[in-house]
Amino acid sequence: IDRATGDWILSLDADEELDSELQQALHDTLEGVGRVFELHDAHPLTIDAAKADLAYHIGGQLTADFAGLRLPRKNEFLGRWMKHGGFWPDPKLRFFRRTAGKFENRAVHEDVQVKGTIGHIRYGALVHHSYPTLSDYVEHMNRYSSLGAEMVVAKGKLRFSFINIVLRPVFTFIYNYFFRLGFLDGREGLLLHLYHAVYVSWKYAKAWELSRTKTTLSS
Repeated sequence: IDRATGDWILSLDADEELDSELQQALHDTLEGVGRVFELHDAHPLTIDAAKADLAYHIGGQLTADFAGLRLPRKNEFLGRWMKHGGFWPDPKLRFFRRTAGKFENRAVHEDVQVKGTIGHIRYGALVHHSYPTLSDYVEHMNRYSSLGAEMVVAKGKLRFSFINIVLRPVFTFIYNYFFRLGFLDGREGLLLHLYHAVYVSWKYAKAWELSRTKTTLSS
C-alpha cells in the first residue's frame, strides 16, 4: 500500500478478475452515478461486527468519508460456480482508499481494515477461479490448515480434542451442505463441503501436533 501512487487500491489475487458488470459498477461508483452501493458504518472486520453492520444501511453517493467497497465474489470449484453453502455472494473488501486502508498481519486469509464508511457493490462479481482440480484444492488446504494451526497455537497450546478434530468438521459439513443448501451445487458442492470439513479436522489436529512439539521441546 505504501508504494501505491493512486488514490484508490483494487486488491486482487492472481486467480481473481472483475467481470464486465463489476468493472462498470466501480466506474459508476467513482463517478457518483446512480445508487450503486449501500453504505453502512465501518467496524473491525469480524463476523460479529459484519452481522451488526447489517442493521444499519443507507443508500447514497460518494461522500468525503467514503473509504471502501465490499465486492461480491463468485467462487468456482472444479469449474463450477458455487452458488450456495455460504460461498455466494462472499463479499470481500478489495476496493479502498489508499490513505484509509491497511492489511492485517495474518498468516492466512489476510483481510483489509479501513477507517471510514464502507459499502457493498450491488452489481457484478469478483470472479475467483479457484481450485480447477482436486489436487489443487488438497494442496491449498494442506498449506492453509498448517498456517491456520499456527494461528490457533499462537493463542495458546491446544490439547487433543475429539470435539475439534471430529465433531466440529461433521457439524461444519452438515451446516454448510444441508442448512446453507450446499447440496444444490451438485457433485462439485458435495466434494467441496466434504473436503472443507476435512480441512477443519486437519487444522485442529495440526494445532495439537504443534502444541505437543512445543511441550516436548520446552521440557
